[in-house]
Amino acid sequence: MTDAEVAESAAAPGDRRLELAASAIIFDDRERVLLIRENYGRRRHGLPGGSIEPSETPWAAVVREVLEETTVHVQALHLVAVCSGAVGSHIWVVSFGFRCEITAGHPRVPDGDEIAEVGWYEPGRWPEPRTVMGPLLVAAALRGERGGYVPMPQPGNEPPGSVWPPDH
Repeated sequence: MTDAEVAESAAAPGDRRLELAASAIIFDDRERVLLIRENYGRRRHGLPGGSIEPSETPWAAVVREVLEETTVHVQALHLVAVCSGAVGSHIWVVSFGFRCEITAGHPRVPDGDEIAEVGWYEPGRWPEPRTVMGPLLVAAALRGERGGYVPMPQPGNEPPGSVWPPDH
């Protein structure tokens, strides 16, 4: 994809609200990926991560979100890929996928009711239902990508077993 094509596909057309997000791609020594299962909506399995707060960098957001969702401290090693696209007719998401490593703690379900499960999974055995972008970001990380671009798939072209958020 050329730079112009990336810029065009990353533009938030129309009256869509722009949302920024960050996700952590964390592998253990057996090349399993750390996943969470949402305790809301469609209860999807996905990478730890979430919205970037105002005046927060994507790097700070991914570290904060991993701590909130898995109770572990991480270091963001490098940006694997940025993905962007429409989620429904009112939201345009730009999401940063970071390769991270755990620096302290052991993953577990945090207090509260946002996360139902935390666990290690082989990338090819990702439980369903799963998020749309998570499997694509993990595949990019396994290919060794750094700073790449992953386009948001159109509805109907998402990875098998992936489902959109309920408001999509």
